Amino acid sequence: MIETERLKIYSASKEQTETFIASQTVDVLKTAYTEMLNGALSHPNEWDWYAVWMIESKDGIHVGEMCFKGVDEFGSTEIGYGVVENCQGKGYAPEAVSALSDWALKQNTVKCVTAEVE
Repeated sequence: MIETERLKIYSASKEQTETFIASQTVDVLKTAYTEMLNGALSHPNEWDWYAVWMIESKDGIHVGEMCFKGVDEFGSTEIGYGVVENCQGKGYAPEAVSALSDWALKQNTVKCVTAEVE
């Protein structure tokens, strides 16, 4: 678990991910999270690089999710994230991205963290 001033960020277990997927009402998100779970299950020794990372406030409110898209042969990983609508505009995304990027860069296999934004 990674903790920041306001957040707890953790890699969801298989069971947590399955429960999260079942709660999804948007098909594209359900598909994306299912693909992430399948990636994590296919790479159990690299779980954190394929899993859904949950973002929660310190008081236990679900703020959003993050993920990596694996680590390539050059040590680069892409990070993806989303914040639930009622938590947007409060600085949670930059706080979470910074913390998870710092964590990733401390791992032996990672040299670079990237993200795409619109």
